[in-house]
Amino acid sequence: MDLRIPDLVLHSRMEADFLADQNQTRHVRTTLGTSARHRQLRTEETWQRKRSLGMGTYGVVWLEQCVDGSEKDRLRAVKEIRKEKGLPSSFLYRELETMAKFSHDMVGTTASHPRAFC
Repeated sequence: MDLRIPDLVLHSRMEADFLADQNQTRHVRTTLGTSARHRQLRTEETWQRKRSLGMGTYGVVWLEQCVDGSEKDRLRAVKEIRKEKGLPSSFLYRELETMAKFSHDMVGTTASHPRAFC
């Protein structure tokens, strides 16, 4: 069985700090600039966990609101995946790949649509 991490999962990875005492996540995103002078732009956002939206097979889905950054006041749904002992890595990679596919900006723009994951 091939346990290689799918390219989409690798390319969707983002830097994040979890501030558990404040129920916040701070993301650092690198996006492409619009000119040769600004090839990569670094942006930071802080998201506040509001409430649980429900549970799935592999984790909990949370409603979060951006409290600092370019997405301020925007809402999103974030799935927190539990890494359970005995669960094959292939299941985790498949779940992450599915989340990455549906998190792409071209998929949808509803307020509860997930935009990023950690």
